[in-house]
Order: sequence, then C-alpha cells, then structure tokens
Amino acid sequence: MSDRIWIIIGVVVVGLIYFLPSFIAARRHAQRTSGIILLNLFLGLTALGWLAALIWAVSAHPESAASIAVRNAEWTPYRALFAISKWFVIAAIFGCIVLVLMGCLALALIIQHGGA
Repeated sequence: MSDRIWIIIGVVVVGLIYFLPSFIAARRHAQRTSGIILLNLFLGLTALGWLAALIWAVSAHPESAASIAVRNAEWTPYRALFAISKWFVIAAIFGCIVLVLMGCLALALIIQHGGA
C-alpha cells in the first residue's frame, strides 16, 4: 500500500480513538451524554481531558426507560427546535475538527513530498 493510504488509515483510527468516550456514552445512553461529548470534543486533546471523558462515559448510569418516556411525553416544538439546534452546533464543531485533521493530512503530504 502507498504511504497515503497508511496516512488516511492512521487519521481514521486516531479519530475513532479520540471520540471513543463519546461513542461509549451514546451507546450506553448515559444521562449526561452531551456533556461527555463536549468534554471529549474540547478537552480530549489533553490526556487528562480524554481520560476524564472516558471514565465519565464508562461510569455514567444509563438513562432509565421511565425518564426517557417522561422526556418524550413533555416534547414541545420549542424543545424540538432546541434539540435540533444543539445537534447542528455539535455537527458544525465536528466538521471543523474534521477539516483541521484533513488540513494536517494535506500538510503532512506536502511536506513529505518536498513541496511547499
């Protein structure tokens, strides 16, 4: 395989490891999933922030079916708009991180091939 393929595979693997606490929290339906995702997103680059997000994701109690039912029963158009806008903001931040990683990848390829 070419070096570019290995670099792309490396970026994907690092991205998956970086967001591992967020994936665990979402999969376990942790009570404070959005807090874990934000901690992971903003402080995950530090070893302490990533470790804190991972511990929080693993130790967080899953949300009970009763609390999910109550939350869904109280659903209003305002809450729907707030939930949608919150996820748009998270998606925008995630998109910025992906763009930064792609820029780093492009810079690494340019440096590797001697162009500037």
